[in-house]
Amino acid sequence: MQKYFAALLALIAIGLSTGCNKSPYKTTLAAGIVTQNGQPLPGVEVQFCPDPEALTKGPSALGETDEQGKFVLRYAVPGANQSKEGAVVGKHKVTLADLRQKPAPQGYPPNPSRVPKIYGSVQTTPLKLEVVEGGGEIAIEVK
Repeated sequence: MQKYFAALLALIAIGLSTGCNKSPYKTTLAAGIVTQNGQPLPGVEVQFCPDPEALTKGPSALGETDEQGKFVLRYAVPGANQSKEGAVVGKHKVTLADLRQKPAPQGYPPNPSRVPKIYGSVQTTPLKLEVVEGGGEIAIEVK
């Protein structure tokens, strides 16, 4: 029985050292800029959602634009307490949300967003972008 247990432990160690627990998806650093009418658009949440129609699988990645409209994407690592810089390699549907839109008082119509509503959902967004291995700046122009 002891020999069986030792052999089993050896097999587990070999499996772990040969990469049995590698991630099922590739990631790469991903960053870019969001502009509107050619000007940087600060305070916008950018979300890259893997497109299942393009067979891209893995976690979504999020970023927030700074005062120059630049963002760096981060994704959640399963089982970890922190996110990691990057995004899944492949095709994505991209959503945008105006983080600076102020809430309207109750009973009043919503305050206008700088980002058109069409960009707010994976079902309606016209933005379909690809994250390529090795990264590169991603340019997003809001119309």
